[in-house]
Amino acid sequence: MAITVTICSVDRDSPLSRFPNGQSTVTIDSARDMADLLGQITALHPDLKNYLTPEGRVMDFVLMAVNDDRIRQREWEATPIGDGDRISIVQVSGVV
Repeated sequence: MAITVTICSVDRDSPLSRFPNGQSTVTIDSARDMADLLGQITALHPDLKNYLTPEGRVMDFVLMAVNDDRIRQREWEATPIGDGDRISIVQVSGVV
């Protein structure tokens, strides 16, 4: 079973709105935690690394959830995930 990642943004000019290739869902075979998952996503789409996690922290305007449970900004890296989980990455406001 795989991990389903849904990425969305209300801003059509956002890198999240163009990920991946205009699709809003991508499937990752497996990941231990959110740090591993985001590492895999940004390896596939390097332009997202500076947008999602510059300097190793998730930007304030990006919310993430595992199975509809929001992840806290300070704890995102260690959040465990596994097969069958649904990950949501949402841009909630524009870049300031």
